[in-house]
Amino acid sequence: MTDVERELLALVIGHRIRMARVEQNLSQGELAAGIGSQSMISLLESGRQLPYPEVLRLIAQRLQNEPLQQLADLLDNGQLTWDTVSVTNEDLLLDILLAHRGRWYDIHYRLAIRLCEYFYMREDTKTVQNLCQLLVEHTEEGDAFYCLACFYLGSSALLEMDLSQAEQWLRRAEEQAHTLDEGLRGRLWYNLGYLYTTTDVQGVAAWHANQAVEQFRRLQDFPRYARSLALLGAIQGRIGRIEDAKRTLQLAHEIVVKWGTDYRDRARVEASLTIIYYLSDDLDAATRMIEQAAESAREAGDTIAQTIVGQVTFMLFTRLHRRGEAEQALEQFLSGAYQSGDSPLIAYSELLSIGYLPARQDQLDAALRAFRLTLNSVSHIEHALAAECAASIYDDLGEEKKAKHYYLAALSSYRAYVDKNSMFSHLIRMLPIGGEHES
Repeated sequence: MTDVERELLALVIGHRIRMARVEQNLSQGELAAGIGSQSMISLLESGRQLPYPEVLRLIAQRLQNEPLQQLADLLDNGQLTWDTVSVTNEDLLLDILLAHRGRWYDIHYRLAIRLCEYFYMREDTKTVQNLCQLLVEHTEEGDAFYCLACFYLGSSALLEMDLSQAEQWLRRAEEQAHTLDEGLRGRLWYNLGYLYTTTDVQGVAAWHANQAVEQFRRLQDFPRYARSLALLGAIQGRIGRIEDAKRTLQLAHEIVVKWGTDYRDRARVEASLTIIYYLSDDLDAATRMIEQAAESAREAGDTIAQTIVGQVTFMLFTRLHRRGEAEQALEQFLSGAYQSGDSPLIAYSELLSIGYLPARQDQLDAALRAFRLTLNSVSHIEHALAAECAASIYDDLGEEKKAKHYYLAALSSYRAYVDKNSMFSHLIRMLPIGGEHES
C-alpha cells in the first residue's frame, strides 16, 4: 500500500467513523471510552491517521456498524486497498469533500482529482464542475491542482458543447500545461484541437491535434494516438489537404483495427475515410469503405457515424445517377441527423438535400431550417450557405425584399467567418461597408 493510498483510506475510514458516531448520537469522548482517548477519535475522524485493525474493530463493535467491521477485517488481512474502498463509493467520497469545511491538505486535492476523472469519464458534468469549483477555491493560479481543475472544467464544458466556457478554461490550463503529466497534456491538446475544429478555427485546431498525435505516439498510448490521428485527419480534410488527410486517416484506421480499440473510434475513422475517398475521386475505395463504416457504426450504435456514412452514400449514388438508391440514402441520413440531435450535422444534412429536392418550396423549407439551426452559432459558413440558398429561391419567386434580407444575412455570416479566420479582420472594421446584419 502506497503512502497516498494510506492517506486516502484514512480519510474514508475517518469519515465513516464520524458518520456512524453522529448517527448513534455519541460524543467523541463517549465513543473513546474503553478504546482510547477522545483525541485519538478526533485524529481518526480527521483522516490524519489510519487506525490499527484491532482499534477499528472495537470502534465498529461499539457503533454496531457492519461496513466498518468489514473494513477492519480487510485491513487486518492486508486486503484493504484504495480500489476496494472507492468502487461504488464515489458518492461517499464526494460527501467527504463537500462536508470538509477546514483547510485542504494534499490528500483532499488528490481525492478531488480522482473523483473529477471518475465523474468526467461517466460524463457527469455537473458533479465535475462542482468538484472543480471547490478545487479552484482552494488553490492559486500556477498550482498543479489549479491547472487540473481548469482542464476538467473546460473538458466538461466541451462535453456540454458550451464552447465559450470550454475555451476559457482549456486556455487557462494550456497556459500552465507544464504542470500536467504527459498523458493529461496530450488530452488537453486533443480537447483544444476538437474545440477549435468545432468552432471552425482549423489552423489552430490542426496545431493542437498534431501536438496530441506526437504526445500519444511518444507515450505509446495507441488508442489515444489513433483518436488523435483521426481528429487531425478530419481537420486536414476540412482545410482541403486531402492527400494528407488520407494518409493520416489510413494510419489511424490501421491502428484501431490492429489494437481492437473502441468500436466508436473505428466507426468515426471509417466514416471520415469515406468522405476523403469520395473527395479524392477514388469511388471504388469509397464504396468499399462505406460498407465497412456502415457495419462499424451499427455495431457501435453511433448515430453520428451512421449519418455521415449515409451522406457520403447519397453523394456517391447521386454522382452515379442511381436516383432510387440516392433517395433512400437521403431519407436515412436526414432521419439519422435528427435522431442524433447534433445541430451542425442536421444543418449540413438539410443543405445537402437542397440540390436533390425537385420542388422549390421544399428546397426553401430545407434552406430555412438550416438557417434557423445555425443562427447565432459558430457554423458561419453553413449559416451563410443556407441564407444564400434562401435568397436565391426568393429571388426566383420574385420576393425581392426577402431575397435582399437573406443575401445580407449571408454576407454578414461570410464576413464573420473571415473576421475570425484571417488577417483582414482589422481592415473589415475600418472600411465603410456597413454594420452588423441581424439575421
